[in-house]
This record gives sequence, structure tokens and C-alpha cells, in this order.
Amino acid sequence: LTKALNIFIINFDSGKYNIPQARMKFLERAATYIKNLPQSTVLEVGGHTDDKGKDADNQTLSENRAKTVRDQLIKFGVRPEALVMKGYGESKPKVPNTDDNNRFLNRRIEYSVIKQ
Repeated sequence: LTKALNIFIINFDSGKYNIPQARMKFLERAATYIKNLPQSTVLEVGGHTDDKGKDADNQTLSENRAKTVRDQLIKFGVRPEALVMKGYGESKPKVPNTDDNNRFLNRRIEYSVIKQ
């Protein structure tokens, strides 16, 4: 499931943590699948940023991105204890921050399994 969730990535505008409206339908569908996971499963919602801005600001921004997505999944019916959030700031870029397109790709959410 996390592989599928990570294919349809939620990317954010620079300096923002609001979920793009075009991704809401995906999150609603994702919530349906997450709700069907075993009760013991815990997923991490990881927030990431590009390299623009101060490290501390990027850390806070990444945490806000993760929190916003986690909160939305909970609104769609996912049990709160099934989701943890973590902000990574700019520490784990998906691609090098060499141009605007790559920076856009790095402003994202990634999911991982914490506990099965």
C-alpha cells in the first residue's frame, strides 16, 4: 500500500502546507485502503521540503505538511493511532535541488510502514 501511496505524490507549493485541492480525492481513496489495514499497522506520514529557506523553517514546514495530511486522513475516517507524522525538512531530497522542477518534487509527502 505504501508503494501505491508514494506513486501518487502530494507535492506542495513553495512555503505552503495546504493540500492541493486536486489531491483531495486521492487522499479520500487512500483513507479507504488505510482503514482496511490490520489494526496493528501504523503508517508514517513524512513531510519534506526543498532546500530553499532556513533549516529550522523547513523543519517546521515539513512537520506542518505531515500534520495537515495526517489530519485530513483522519477526517476521512482513518484511526488516529494508525498514523504518525514526522517532518524531515530538507534532509531527504528525492532528487537534487538543482532547479524549480526538482524542488517541486522534493516538496512532498512520503508514507512508510512503522509497525505491521
